[in-house]
Amino acid sequence: PGPAGLAFQPGGTVLYVACSSSTAAALLDSVDVISVEPNATAGPRVITRIPLERGAARVVFSPDGKLAFVNETGTGTVAMIDTSTHRVVERFKVGGSEHSAPSEVALSRDTFPLLVANPGANNCSVIDGAGNVRDLEIGFPMAGAAIDAHGGWLTGPQEPLALFVDFAAMRLRKVETAGRGT
Repeated sequence: PGPAGLAFQPGGTVLYVACSSSTAAALLDSVDVISVEPNATAGPRVITRIPLERGAARVVFSPDGKLAFVNETGTGTVAMIDTSTHRVVERFKVGGSEHSAPSEVALSRDTFPLLVANPGANNCSVIDGAGNVRDLEIGFPMAGAAIDAHGGWLTGPQEPLALFVDFAAMRLRKVETAGRGT
């Protein structure tokens, strides 16, 4: 497996590296958990390897570092990992299809809701704190996701706009970009 994405757990001494298979026939990808403590005499070392489904690509941590989320692009899922046990504790099916290809997972400052861009399904998913997934149709691929205090944001390579996701109303609002004004 080759590295596809990485992120430091808050605190900066543990690195999660998403490793994606180079072939579609591979059944499992992984996240390698690496200790990078500066005072360790042995230097950086792999603590454990967490098995994942196909297409592990990006890692993002909850603000408190207790959870990690990894998009599994080959199965249309997002894995939630308990960082104290280094185990997948839940897997969210997003986009309504295994071909949804979740590309980006964004967390709020309280961890939930999560916003997931699903360019393979031309939609996005919102995951609430109870683990409920709601897919919102967009009609074209959006690959980037972010969350601020007001809601979520999506962008994509094929459209000169950003989409605002109002979590309270579960609605999308277009905001033109690329010099076209708002």
